[in-house]
Amino acid sequence: AKFFSGEQHIDAAKSAQARHWMRIASGEFIDDYMASVQRIGETHARIGLKPQWYIGGYGLILEQLVRAVIAEKTKSRGPFGKFDSEELANSLGALVKAALIDMDLAISVYLDTAERERLRLEVETKATEEAQRFIVAALAGGLSKLAGGDLTYRIEEPFAGDYEKLRADFNDAMLTLQEAMKVINANANGIRAGAGEITSASDDLSRRTEQQA
Repeated sequence: AKFFSGEQHIDAAKSAQARHWMRIASGEFIDDYMASVQRIGETHARIGLKPQWYIGGYGLILEQLVRAVIAEKTKSRGPFGKFDSEELANSLGALVKAALIDMDLAISVYLDTAERERLRLEVETKATEEAQRFIVAALAGGLSKLAGGDLTYRIEEPFAGDYEKLRADFNDAMLTLQEAMKVINANANGIRAGAGEITSASDDLSRRTEQQA
């Protein structure tokens, strides 16, 4: 039930399944049928429906179909109360083979789709790990420059995806520190100049005091 959003969703799935079985019953395994099998297999892979539930569902369907075929083929008997057992066997054989072929095709699509998704996730995971290694190395280099007193260093190569904001924040922080140090240096220079003037004035006052004495 967790795969459905409500009764309307369930009814839509029932209708789709009924149409699919009508295609199987037609005995014409053509493009339309193959497209239906492809959709079923891909949908099961996408929602994570394990093949055991798919096969179990087909077991229930086959049970009812076998009962229906037997009832249909045995209700009409000949003059001696017999029915055509060979025709019954042929009908049941065709039904079972069609159902097994359908299961084989759908499960094959399911497995192929799941494998493609696994490979895609594997590639994405590898790319993410490589991006993270690059980011860690770039930030470590930047922090090393900062520890050495180099506030002009910037990380130039862009980071992947959402990590780009981390690079921008680091560069902004370095710029802010650099600007702050410029202000501090300017203030320090001003203080030194003021101190020099005070020292000069003090020396001048000392000389003039000495002269007056």
